Amino acid sequence: MAKRTKDRKPDLADLCLIRMSELFPNHKVLTTDRVDFRVYRRNKREMIPVLCPPS
Repeated sequence: MAKRTKDRKPDLADLCLIRMSELFPNHKVLTTDRVDFRVYRRNKREMIPVLCPPS
C-alpha cells in the first residue's frame, strides 16, 4: 500500500475505510474524498466501490 499511495499519504480514517472495504466487499464506501479513493485499492488491485455526493 505504501508504495502505490506514497504521494497520497492516506490518514488513519482512509486506511480504516480501505480495510473495512476488504472485510465487507459487498458494501460501498461513503466518502467525499473522491480523488483519493480513485487511487486506493483493496486487496492490492481491486478498485473500491465508492458512493460520493455529486460534485
